[in-house]
Amino acid sequence: MQFLLQLVSTKQSAILPINYQYPLSAATYKILSKGNAGYAQFLHEEGYGKGYKFFTFSDVKGKFKRKGDRLQLLDNTLELVVCFHLPEASRTFIEGLFRSQEIVIADKKSKATFNVQSIVAMKNR
Repeated sequence: MQFLLQLVSTKQSAILPINYQYPLSAATYKILSKGNAGYAQFLHEEGYGKGYKFFTFSDVKGKFKRKGDRLQLLDNTLELVVCFHLPEASRTFIEGLFRSQEIVIADKKSKATFNVQSIVAMKNR
């Protein structure tokens, strides 16, 4: 299942690390843990075998200006697609988990906080 997430920054000119993938993955696990902490920990620690990924996500889409190893947002919105290997029956559960959540993308140098503005299930291709 694929979901389009639309995020809104809590402040203007938010700064992201160029290598935002790990912090974004950690934020996703944090949201999943709110639904079932034990299952989220299992997915993070062990998963379903070597190389299996429970979820993936696209590059973030938005207006940026590169500043060294940082991305400065020129607009306060981002979009990304999150894909889960789950049956269709889980759609409303995932939508409910992400709705109105806060996503923090941070490393030692910068921190950007976003609110989930919307989550929309996409048609499978």
